[in-house]
Amino acid sequence: MVCSQLEGTTISPFNKRTLKKESPEPYSFYLIGHAYGQPYDGKILPATTLLMNLDYINQDKEAKMLVFLGDIVGPNNLQAFQLFDFLVSEKVKVPIFNAVGNHDVSELYNERYGAQRYFSFDIDSTRFIFLDTQIDHGYISGKQWEFFKSKMLEENKLIKNIFIFSHHLIWADHPEFQFFQGDSVLIRNKNMHANSTSSFPETNFRSQLLPLLEKVKDEKNVYWASGDVGLGHTANIFFDKVNNITYIATGLAEISSDSLVRVKVSGERIDFEHIPLIPQFNQRSNKDITVYNTTYWKKMFEETKTKFIYRVFHLHILTNKYFYYGIFATLFGGFLLIRFKKVGVFDRVKKWIKHYLKSS
Repeated sequence: MVCSQLEGTTISPFNKRTLKKESPEPYSFYLIGHAYGQPYDGKILPATTLLMNLDYINQDKEAKMLVFLGDIVGPNNLQAFQLFDFLVSEKVKVPIFNAVGNHDVSELYNERYGAQRYFSFDIDSTRFIFLDTQIDHGYISGKQWEFFKSKMLEENKLIKNIFIFSHHLIWADHPEFQFFQGDSVLIRNKNMHANSTSSFPETNFRSQLLPLLEKVKDEKNVYWASGDVGLGHTANIFFDKVNNITYIATGLAEISSDSLVRVKVSGERIDFEHIPLIPQFNQRSNKDITVYNTTYWKKMFEETKTKFIYRVFHLHILTNKYFYYGIFATLFGGFLLIRFKKVGVFDRVKKWIKHYLKSS
């Protein structure tokens, strides 16, 4: 993605709106992942929960930009991109930027929004870095690694906050998140590659990215947000802080628990707010995003591991009177069978059947 960068400004390739590098504080921006929602056959529209809430973003007087965390379209074709631009890009009043996802990447995407899919810009004391996790199958390598390293290690005392945006949750390979690996509520494949068509067997997060983050975290506030969650049995909102580095995941699935994240920047202070898009039906309606941390999802994960029969037994059967009727009937029936066998009922029945068959 190419962001046209003029002196003091950055221009969105989606709606051509200008983002001023110097902005009166405080200001806010929004994070939305997996914008196309459900991937059922024939669907080319963005998530309905997103379309219903664009006015919420437009009415925020502090909003400076909207950040998509990949997968802005489901099918990668001209009609899907045109509809996204018509229904979203043209409606949103703030500049739009995107951390490309696997559904986005194509020559068509490059033609419409530019081929440079990793980039960065600064707003006052905050640096924003957009990564392309698709370019090398989960690795941040080659020129992109050199770019990322230079932006992270650049000696700039003015920069107090660094936001990193990516589609895939490659940071899920962090040792603190290992219980998420496998069949969990947050991911379906290794490295949190939950909704993509192929999984990444490994990344260089532990070997290169995490050590780089660790070098910076004591001097600057570091935040990494990703959007490849939401579908299936995955979490659609996640927030946790490990060793002064904050990890965030958010994604839409066109379900009652859909939400977006509002980030407010006030100098060095960063505040996050969880915004349910259908609050009256959202089981996760708490606006305090810190609630949805590792402990929360680990508990949810353990619940989903419980066998279905076991859960039904505990949640329903023990409170149902017919369960006890069934136990009584089974015991009584067993008693009768044993009694009949002792008095020779079965032998008499067999003899009667043989006699009946011979006579017929």
